[in-house]
Amino acid sequence: MTGILKPGRGDLLLNGAVANEYPLGYIGQTVGYLFQEPGRQLFCSTVGEELLFKASFLGQDLTSAKERAGMLLQRFGLTHLQERGVFHLSRGEKQRLALAAVMMQQPQLLILDEPTSGLDQEMRDTLYDLLDDLLEGGVSVALISHDSIMVRRFGHRVITTECGVVKC
Repeated sequence: MTGILKPGRGDLLLNGAVANEYPLGYIGQTVGYLFQEPGRQLFCSTVGEELLFKASFLGQDLTSAKERAGMLLQRFGLTHLQERGVFHLSRGEKQRLALAAVMMQQPQLLILDEPTSGLDQEMRDTLYDLLDDLLEGGVSVALISHDSIMVRRFGHRVITTECGVVKC
C-alpha cells in the first residue's frame, strides 16, 4: 500500500492511476504510514524538530508548517514537550508524536498500524475524533489493529488473518 514493495502481478492504484512505477517520494507525499513501533520513525532530536523535519527537508514554507505543528502539538497534548528529546518520551508520547508527524504531511491515505497502542483512553478519544474529522474530509484510512472497539467503530470493511491466511 505504500509502494515500497512492487506488485508481482496486478497493479497498485493510487487515486485511480496505476502507480507501479511511481517514485517512492511521490507515493510518500500521498500516503502516510504510522509504524506499529513509533520509535522507528522518529529521527530528530526534539519533538518540535520532528514535526518540522519534512517541511525543512523539502524546503517548504516553515511559517505554515510551524502553524500546523502548533495545532497538532495541542491536539495530541504535546505542547509542553516541544523541546523534549524524542528519546526521553514515554511509549504513548512517542505514539502521539509519530502520528502528529504523519499528519504534518496531510496524507490522502493514512495507514495506521496499531495506532492505539500506548495510548490512554483520553488520547484514544482524541485519535477517534481525529479519524472522524479525516474521514469527513475525504481522507482514506486503513487500520491494522487488534483493538476491537476501534475496529467496530471505524471498520467499514474488515479483513482478518489467521495463521498467516487471509480470512474475509
